[in-house]
Amino acid sequence: MNLVRRPAGLTSALTVAFTLLFSLLHTLPYYPLTPSVAEAATVSDWQVRTVSLSADRMMYMGDPIAYRQTGASALGWSKTGEPLLYVSATGAGSDYLYRFRLGETVPSAAYPFPGGGGQLWSMVALENGDVYFTCNGNLFKYSADQDRVISLGKPHAQTTMIWQLAVAPDGIVYGATYPKARIFQVDPKNDRITDLGPVADLEYARSIAVSERYVFVGTGPLLDLIAYDRQTGETRCILPEDMRLINGFISNLAVRGNRLFAPAGNDTSVALVFDTDTLQQVQKVFGFSFPVSPVDEENQVWFGLKRTTPYVYDLNRDSYRQSGWVMPTANSLGWAQLPESAIPETRRSLFKGVSLIGFSAEEYWALDPQSKQVLNIPVEIPAAPARINSLSASAGKVYGGAFSPGGLFIYDIQTNQTITTPQFGQTDSLVLYDGKLYFGTYTGAQLKMYHLEQAQAESLGPVGYDQDRVVVMIEHRRKIIAGTVPDYGLQGGALAVINPADHKVRSFHNVVPNHSIVSLAGYENWVFGGTSTQGGLGKAPVEGDAYLFAWDVTTEKLAWSIQPLNEPAIGALITGADGLLWGAGTHSIFAVDPATREIVLTQQVLSAGTPSYSIREAYSAGYNQYVVFTINHSVLIIIDTAQHTIKLLPGNFNRCAIGDDGALYFTRTTELMRIAPEVWMNL
Repeated sequence: MNLVRRPAGLTSALTVAFTLLFSLLHTLPYYPLTPSVAEAATVSDWQVRTVSLSADRMMYMGDPIAYRQTGASALGWSKTGEPLLYVSATGAGSDYLYRFRLGETVPSAAYPFPGGGGQLWSMVALENGDVYFTCNGNLFKYSADQDRVISLGKPHAQTTMIWQLAVAPDGIVYGATYPKARIFQVDPKNDRITDLGPVADLEYARSIAVSERYVFVGTGPLLDLIAYDRQTGETRCILPEDMRLINGFISNLAVRGNRLFAPAGNDTSVALVFDTDTLQQVQKVFGFSFPVSPVDEENQVWFGLKRTTPYVYDLNRDSYRQSGWVMPTANSLGWAQLPESAIPETRRSLFKGVSLIGFSAEEYWALDPQSKQVLNIPVEIPAAPARINSLSASAGKVYGGAFSPGGLFIYDIQTNQTITTPQFGQTDSLVLYDGKLYFGTYTGAQLKMYHLEQAQAESLGPVGYDQDRVVVMIEHRRKIIAGTVPDYGLQGGALAVINPADHKVRSFHNVVPNHSIVSLAGYENWVFGGTSTQGGLGKAPVEGDAYLFAWDVTTEKLAWSIQPLNEPAIGALITGADGLLWGAGTHSIFAVDPATREIVLTQQVLSAGTPSYSIREAYSAGYNQYVVFTINHSVLIIIDTAQHTIKLLPGNFNRCAIGDDGALYFTRTTELMRIAPEVWMNL
């Protein structure tokens, strides 16, 4: 390779510390930050300085992706006993709790609460009209007395996610959290939260259900089912031994009457049924799917079998049978009598009694058990901007993908027009090549392609090797190269190669053993990769520091690897116009001469104590002699390789890309922003 070398003496001379102060660390993949940068310094022939930019010199390009993004739901009641449907939905800046009266297509009330694109996993309704629900690691309550949403805070200082809530027969609310598999309880009389501590030596308390005596907790990333004694605090494992402590999650639990319904380990289509008093298994249901309805008047519960055919489970006999009609999908179920005004006049004779009510993303429905009739009622929840999770630019386009529930946008620089696609899944990386947008989605590390001209998507299949997140993609030598992070509880990423000619995928596992591959850059016959010590969530990182490696695209083998930084991840790589390979870690940037593997420059830009989620929190872009990075959503780094300047711009900078017009595009949560080339190049 004909690469330009910088003098080796720059390595230690250019290491200058700068401090950024951060606010609360968010769970992946976004950290809200309030940075400040110390005074800059000039060392040798490189000038390093902090710069500023007024808000009026950044152009807001809009929120390019907006969808209806509903979260948890529950059938509740007003203080007078009227049935009400509550639905949480994510938004920009604030999330919302919507309330529907049965029969309504539009909400009768909308209650904002702080969240701004949060993950809304669970909701429970109490008979007094109150509703408890979660957003990320925070617990919220809709107070029927005050008719507003109240934030109850985190159950523990370390909590970053509350996965499921459950209500005990005495009205106490329990929750399952991450990390450290902690559970908590809330007394609805005073909303006092009590942390009950970890129930297992694992990371995830992923699901929860409650009987009079026990709190049942499903775990991950290793499977277990824990019975926590509410009287003594003692714990007991009740999952069959042949299912315990293998990789996976128990993501749903339900107590109905004196029976506990739990997935049979990773086989979520099979439910184990336990006696909640003896803790003994009494039944196994095949083809089972959650949710499970509340108990009806005949001491039965209703659930989906193979997700379409509703079945009835008799709690007295521990037997189940088909109900005789087709049930739409739902994420929550309840029993209520529809008001007459909610039923079309021609069908009122068919809905005389209590109906099973279910809610899905686009509608809620009522099923009458006697007539076996279904009444579908669409909902009109406002679309909300989605968080931009990936960004790139080429061929006159700027394009990006959304965090859950996913979707793509393509912005045409010349026409100033933006198109969006349906929701294909959470998009963690993407690259444009030959009129097709290649992208990777979570979960299962699925590789996909979107044909811009035909507006059609095609699945190319998974990366394989138990991979879960395709966090980086590049085009190099007419191939699409992807780097991945493994599934929950695992170590060892993969390098995947897509041939656009036939869309065949070849994957190479553990290129650097037990390291994830989180950044890539191509040059001539090489693909350079940066690793992370972090594997799948719930798995402790491997010891040591991240690697920079070189992959020979001809032999398809690892050529060399080095550790340029004492940091857990190299989140971004790019080959500069100076021929150096530039990279960004969790706190520093560096440059390497690939011909000699010599580290010719390092520059610390964040304080060593800055928290970082070390899968991928750095992003890169290049234009002429410029190399641009964002690190930890908090600082924009502009490197002029011709003038030997490094400029640090503090702020809320998430993903970054440079368009063919030379403009610098970056994201702020849901927003796409633009800085004109004459502005950012002359800071």
